Amino acid sequence: MLVKEQNKSASKIKQVVGAPISIQHRKGSTTFFLRYFHHKINGSPKVEWHKNGKVNLQVFEKGIALYYAKETTRETLFLPYHDITDLSFTPGLENIRFCKISIFKLAVKLGIPIRYARYLATFQEYQIAPCRLSINTKEYQLTMEANGYQYHRHAAFFEGIREKSSC
Repeated sequence: MLVKEQNKSASKIKQVVGAPISIQHRKGSTTFFLRYFHHKINGSPKVEWHKNGKVNLQVFEKGIALYYAKETTRETLFLPYHDITDLSFTPGLENIRFCKISIFKLAVKLGIPIRYARYLATFQEYQIAPCRLSINTKEYQLTMEANGYQYHRHAAFFEGIREKSSC
């Protein structure tokens, strides 16, 4: 269900997706940037979400809400869990190039996991591509990207959503 920012009604929202809840002590995600949006059903109202718009997610009892913002457009898309057919959250590719003398290289050799040791690296030694979130429903297909450094922090959050939606 798509709702324009000015037409939001608490009773209507509660009817579709229930009340807000938290997963891993968090009620929502950080900002994602929309990379692909496809509205599969032609008969329903057309949704015009553009590439590079900001999208935040919030978890509800019976679904999730995607808050979209781009320039003056503010819209919310409510997706009940039973409509979600696929939800995947994948990390970006890591590019590691050790320098000859490096604190990062020493930390990795001492057994510190890369996800922690990377904070000791220079930009030339460690880079990671954006992580990707894909959501497919009966009506919509969305692909969004976020900072690749935040993948591990959000993986458990999206696993909780995947369990609720059973996809």
